[in-house]
Amino acid sequence: MATEIKYVQSKAAAEIAQAQAEIAQAKAEIARVEDKAAAEIARVEDKAAAEIAQAKADFARVEDKAAAEIARVEDKRTMSEVFWKAEVERFKREVQLAYTQDYEPYQAALVDKRKKRGGTSGSEEKEEEN
Repeated sequence: MATEIKYVQSKAAAEIAQAQAEIAQAKAEIARVEDKAAAEIARVEDKAAAEIAQAKADFARVEDKAAAEIARVEDKRTMSEVFWKAEVERFKREVQLAYTQDYEPYQAALVDKRKKRGGTSGSEEKEEEN
């Protein structure tokens, strides 16, 4: 009977040792899976942070481009307004001069100015012929 007790004890000790080894393996597997999960979480977080940074940069680039386009259009509109205001003032002056005795000297000065700039247009050539 003492032999049987020793046999059962040794068998139990072997099973306990095997169970402890399996527990150690399971703990190692859990640690490996946790490490792998932590690495994957860190990778996904880094990727998300990079995508967010890229999206912010793209948004800022588009916003800057839109602001530049708005400024360009505003400048063009302002220049157009200035141009047309000047044209209106010039036309008013021409109309005013047309009804005064200064009209012909004014037209002659314009023709001289155009000639100095490099030529005459077709309508001016007709005027010169007359």
